[in-house]
Order: sequence, then structure tokens, then C-alpha cells
Amino acid sequence: SNDEGQFLFPTLWTGEWRLYAKAEGYASAVTDWFNAGATDLRIVLGKGGSVSGRVIDELTNEGVPNVEVKIDAEYARDNFSKRSELDGAFAIDAIRDGEFRLNVVDPDLVPIGAPPVVKIQDEDAMTGVNLIVTPGAVVAGRIVDKTSGRGIAGAELCVYPTSNQGQTRNDIVSFRDGSFEVRGLAQGSYDIRLRSAEGYNDNDFYQNTRKVTVAP
Repeated sequence: SNDEGQFLFPTLWTGEWRLYAKAEGYASAVTDWFNAGATDLRIVLGKGGSVSGRVIDELTNEGVPNVEVKIDAEYARDNFSKRSELDGAFAIDAIRDGEFRLNVVDPDLVPIGAPPVVKIQDEDAMTGVNLIVTPGAVVAGRIVDKTSGRGIAGAELCVYPTSNQGQTRNDIVSFRDGSFEVRGLAQGSYDIRLRSAEGYNDNDFYQNTRKVTVAP
């Protein structure tokens, strides 16, 4: 938009559209469906709501610094995140009305229990949300050549929950001896899939999926 908030999309295909709008310091907004060629659209942005709390270590009951706290929203651009302060405190603002999951993203720590649901209505402030974290499980293994048994360096793997457990996929690369290590896994079932390795046929990788379970 220009300095007066005006905007123009000159080459929309014929049909129905919705617009997503976001500006610094404001919550996002999504329009209702409209027909291409409309000239009377008006998008009102508000300051939005906020959520704040602390990231707390399960064992010491103390705040944990430098942990990324992320909102998992319907639209990727609304997936805001902030890092916790020295005392574990965090605050995320400019959140539009709706329900969102609050997640912890860390290479070693995982949240205890299911991610809390943040409900924002009428730009309210949700405070006192404590995220209890603990060190996650570690899964290790080795990628080897099926003929020679030698380790394969630089093989790319992805690890992702078998079902929706509120965690995103982890991408890792094997070490020089073919070994790999995945840290920070919460309780649940996971698929470990070999994605690529230099000099090897990609068609074989879909058969190289292993399932692992992290027990309580």
C-alpha cells in the first residue's frame, strides 16, 4: 500500500479472491471473498491481542532463557515467534482474533504436555501462560552403503511425527562416518526418512523409512 493506505492489484484473474493484509505494529486481517475488479474494498487493521508468560524448566522450576516461543497459526505469515528473556519471560503481540497453538521450538528442549491453545478475542491480552520444558529424547543411528557397509557422509534425512503431535519436521545431515543424531524429540512416534545421498538413486529412498517411538 502507498502512504495513504491505497493498494491495487492490476492483473487478477477472473473469479473470487480474498486478501491478507499485515503492517508493522498491527495484527493481520483477512477479507471476505470478493470478485476480481472490486474497487471499494476497505481493510481495517487493529493492534491485535497479545500473549505473555514464562518458559520454565521442569526440574529446577526456574526460567529458561533464549527459547523460541512460536504461534502456529492458519496463515504462515502469522506464525510469529519471540525468544524468552533471561528470566524465561516472553511476550508476543499484534495477534489477530482467533485460536492458535503456542509451541516451543528448541533443538534440545520439548514442552511437557500438549501445546496450549491461545484464544484471542476483541484484541485482549492473555497473560500468565507458563510453558514447562524438559530435555527431549535423542535418537541416533548410521547411514551405510548396503554393499560395503561403509558409512555415508552428508546423507540428508528428515524426521517428522507419524501423527500430528504439534512438532515440525527436523532436517539433519549425517556425519563423516555416516552417523546421525536427532535431539529434542517429545514423546510419540516418528518417521525417519532418508531423502538424498550423493551418488545414490533417489528412487530407493522411499523404502528407507524407519519408525521410532519415544516412550514416556
